Amino acid sequence: MLITHVDMFCPGMDYWVDMRWNLLNTMRIDEPTHFVGKFVRLRYVSGTYDEYADSGLIIMRDPSRTDVIFQDIDGHERHVSSLNKFYQRYRPTQTDIIRNMEIRKLRVHFPPELRRIIAEFCGGNNVWKFLRNYVQQQSLK
Repeated sequence: MLITHVDMFCPGMDYWVDMRWNLLNTMRIDEPTHFVGKFVRLRYVSGTYDEYADSGLIIMRDPSRTDVIFQDIDGHERHVSSLNKFYQRYRPTQTDIIRNMEIRKLRVHFPPELRRIIAEFCGGNNVWKFLRNYVQQQSLK
């Protein structure tokens, strides 16, 4: 999954929400709650403040924030803070898989340290195993 920013959301797309902040951004939760929701819209909530004209003092009571509104699986709207982490699905194309395999074929010609860097760039051993299995399954068809 690809981590994405609130500015990049597209209405109607599904996102994985990793909720670590409450709606008012005042409390961080150590054990995050997760859900998959369809993005509906952003809502800006302006902050409240007190202004004292005689002294020129301005006291912020609540800072402004941006709420992200999702529609969950049951069709209910869920409002979450924009400070949370959001992930978008990543589906590699056939070209991406082929390019990854070609980069990995170069590994045999390089010293071990450089091979380690290439493996990390390509996603590590789990990606290599997945690609090998994928190519074998495609050749069996």
